[in-house]
Amino acid sequence: YEPSMGGFSWDGRYLAYSTNERNPSSMSLQLYDAKSEEHIPVIQRDGWFIGGYWSPDNRLLSFIEVVDLQTMAIWLVDSLSGKEERVTPPMDKVRFSPGPWRRDGSGFYVLGDSGGEFVNVYFYSLNTGNMEAVITPRWDVEEVVLSSDGRWLVWSQNEDGYSRVFAAD
Repeated sequence: YEPSMGGFSWDGRYLAYSTNERNPSSMSLQLYDAKSEEHIPVIQRDGWFIGGYWSPDNRLLSFIEVVDLQTMAIWLVDSLSGKEERVTPPMDKVRFSPGPWRRDGSGFYVLGDSGGEFVNVYFYSLNTGNMEAVITPRWDVEEVVLSSDGRWLVWSQNEDGYSRVFAAD
C-alpha cells in the first residue's frame, strides 16, 4: 500500500481532506481518524489548503497552500504537536506541490516551476531544509510517484501535448 496525495496515512488510520464547512470561501485541512471516527481540525485559518503526502512514520503531513492559481507553497504539519513549517519560500507566480516521501523518511519529492519555465522534480531534505533539483527536462513534469519498495522514481512529462512516462533507479 502506498498513500496518495491527500489520502490515507501509511498505517491507514488517518485520511487528510479539505473542507469549506467552517468558511464557504476557504478550504481548511482536516483529518478523519478511522479508529475513533473523529474529524480533527488541522489547518483552520482562512485560505485554501490541500493535503499532500504522509511521512512513512505517519507523523508529518505535507500540504499545499494555494495563494492563487500561479502561487502555491508547501508546508509540513506535525500530526502530534500541530506545529506547522513552510518548506518552500514565499514566491509570487511560483507553484510547488509535494510528491511522495522517501521510504527512510529523510525527505520528499517536490514538483515546482521555480527554476524557470518548466515544472521540474526536486528533493526536499528534512535534515538540511534544502531543495535540490533531481529531474530537469525541457518539458513540464506532470506527476511523480515512487515504487512501493522505494527503488523506482517514475514520472510523466508533457511533450508537445503527449504524456511520456520515465523511470529512474
